[in-house]
Amino acid sequence: LMLPRRPDKIVVVGGGYIGVEFAGFFQGYGAEVHLFMRKDLPLFGFDQDVRSHLCEVLVERGIHVHAGENTVSIEQSRGGKLLYRTDKGTEIVADNVLFATGRRPNSWDLGLEEAGVKLDPDSGKVLVDAYSKTSVDSVFALGDVTDRM
Repeated sequence: LMLPRRPDKIVVVGGGYIGVEFAGFFQGYGAEVHLFMRKDLPLFGFDQDVRSHLCEVLVERGIHVHAGENTVSIEQSRGGKLLYRTDKGTEIVADNVLFATGRRPNSWDLGLEEAGVKLDPDSGKVLVDAYSKTSVDSVFALGDVTDRM
């Protein structure tokens, strides 16, 4: 991520921990931040009380939280600014738009299936048990390749 200068206003799309982290980062450096997410609260999959408290803290810090909104379009406007629109009719003119909308395991060409490691046929994530063990007793998998926290 290399920006020639700090944006005065930025849209961050994605309520996961990466989107929330970048929203806080840019707000801390003085940018006006608009955080958009599809869900009603950030950090889907985390404890409900933690999610609610985090949302309150984001708002207290001055981050504009837009819950339950989806991107419809982004257009270049006058002066190089970006016009960001959502399905709820929200329009924000910003210097930058950052998408932090998820990650996908990159496991298809590693030869894991040939070694007996089972992958989810749709997503490519490595299937693991509660202890991160794969279908091969001596092989464990952690991180993004398992698509879980």
